[in-house]
Amino acid sequence: MLLELKAPINICGNICGQYTDLLRHFEQGGFLPESNYLFLGGYVNRGKRRYNIKLWKLFTNCFNCLPAAAVINEKIFCCHGGLSPELHSLDQIRQIQRPTDVPDYGLLCDLLWSDPSTNVENWQENYGVSSEFGANVVKEVVEDGYEFFANHQLVTIFSAPDYTGEYDNAGALMSIDQNLTYSFKILHSRTKQINNQNNNMNNLSLTQMDISQENVHQTNIGNGEALKDSNVYTLNKEV
Repeated sequence: MLLELKAPINICGNICGQYTDLLRHFEQGGFLPESNYLFLGGYVNRGKRRYNIKLWKLFTNCFNCLPAAAVINEKIFCCHGGLSPELHSLDQIRQIQRPTDVPDYGLLCDLLWSDPSTNVENWQENYGVSSEFGANVVKEVVEDGYEFFANHQLVTIFSAPDYTGEYDNAGALMSIDQNLTYSFKILHSRTKQINNQNNNMNNLSLTQMDISQENVHQTNIGNGEALKDSNVYTLNKEV
């Protein structure tokens, strides 16, 4: 199953169950239905509380019904994982029938679980699940890409700042306008945000600070900040 979408649109990577940060992204990118969003997976994560296994199965059944990938304006290919040695045409993705469980190998598995790697030129097995792919593989499928991988042809998006509370990372929302111009809206970690406010307001106690306004800015794709997660490519005309 392949979504075929039109810009303008916002692309969101892993949320990891961080609902409040999702709302922060909506504040910057616009709320539905005025703004359109494409979510690339990574919706849930382990938390401090455990719910009934029946609820977990309901989520799993829901995920088995979701599309496997998306194309924006017939030029930008988006998926949670990456490319596959079995992928030769987008029609192969269109023909995937869902709902279905994700197999241990093959095209659907690769779209969800393969990873780009700077240490691989073509294909390499990835810890027994799917595969890693290198810049040469990306070159076969895309042209005129972005910046972060394979000579500006691939960008990865991670949208959960302060991931698991252990990483002082930012979260990015990628915005694509009607002209297919790209920019990032960055959510900085709350720890870094508070530290910056402390440095700028040494005489004001933390309890008096107004931290309701998020420290968010737009970054051109040439200077974008993102952690490896969901992947966005440009397509060449033969695909």
